[in-house]
Amino acid sequence: MVTFGLIVPLGSLIVSGSVYVVGNSLHWLEYQGRCDDGAIQQGLALFKMSETQADEPQKDDLEFKVDTISQKRLKNGVL
Repeated sequence: MVTFGLIVPLGSLIVSGSVYVVGNSLHWLEYQGRCDDGAIQQGLALFKMSETQADEPQKDDLEFKVDTISQKRLKNGVL
């Protein structure tokens, strides 16, 4: 009797609540992935920006300074 009065409703609550949370989570992820202003799209945009900036030499970078000096010397014929 206790099984039908307490355990079955409690188990049903846990299962239905889990299905509800998973459904809402999937819906949110789908919306964020498609929407241009979504969190996933913004995160991907930031990642792409940081990836391209890492490939470009920075003005503070020693190699950039050496390359710039070498290019100036090549233009002037002093190398």
